[in-house]
Amino acid sequence: MFWTDWGTNPAILKAGMDGSTPLPIVNSQLRWPNGIAVDHGASRIYWMDANTDIIETTTFDGGDRQIVSTSAPIRHPFGLDVFENSIFWSDWTTHMIQVHFDPSS
Repeated sequence: MFWTDWGTNPAILKAGMDGSTPLPIVNSQLRWPNGIAVDHGASRIYWMDANTDIIETTTFDGGDRQIVSTSAPIRHPFGLDVFENSIFWSDWTTHMIQVHFDPSS
């Protein structure tokens, strides 16, 4: 399982489904990570940071970290989901559901 932690040391973490062996996979350049989604087909996780207003992705082990470039403005992202080639997110400020479609993925 994967989760985010805002706390004193913000991080994206993973552990076994029984909670065993918790391990941070991203623990730098984060402020308020939230809205995590798992893309099992691509073996990637996606999250957004409500402080920096960006969406990022990495492999399950924390490698290949990338910022997702979107054409829609991101003001204060909150919830996130991934379906096929699309990333959907809710925005606390605009009160909208936004979508980013990437035909290359």
